[in-house]
Amino acid sequence: FHELENTLLKNDMLDSLLTKCSVLATATKQLAEYCLQGDEQSKRVDELLANTPLLKGMLYNGGAKGNNYGQAFDIYNNILSLTDENDNEVMQRLALGTALELAVSVNEFDTTTPVDPIKRFHHYKQAYVNGELDSEF
Repeated sequence: FHELENTLLKNDMLDSLLTKCSVLATATKQLAEYCLQGDEQSKRVDELLANTPLLKGMLYNGGAKGNNYGQAFDIYNNILSLTDENDNEVMQRLALGTALELAVSVNEFDTTTPVDPIKRFHHYKQAYVNGELDSEF
């Protein structure tokens, strides 16, 4: 047993399995519904579940609202594809936070207009550039 345990820990396999288990334990229904939308969504769920660092980041930051990890993954990738700041850790964290929070549609204040995740990201990005965000972010 100890030999197997040491092998798992050295290969980060256990970490990966526990991370996937955490997400699947809470979001199986939402991920299944997301996969039912089509083959492309099913492929994205496989891609997400294979990305242990991103899954850990999602869990560490409170998880996707409504356990909508598929939608959060889409939003995150959309944001990163539209910005040239992919190598900037702060921008990646802003993208992740935006994706996790807006994985469930939220309306703009006192309206029925949904918040656009891309516009929200750019708003926070500009606030960061202007020094308006907490420096510990």
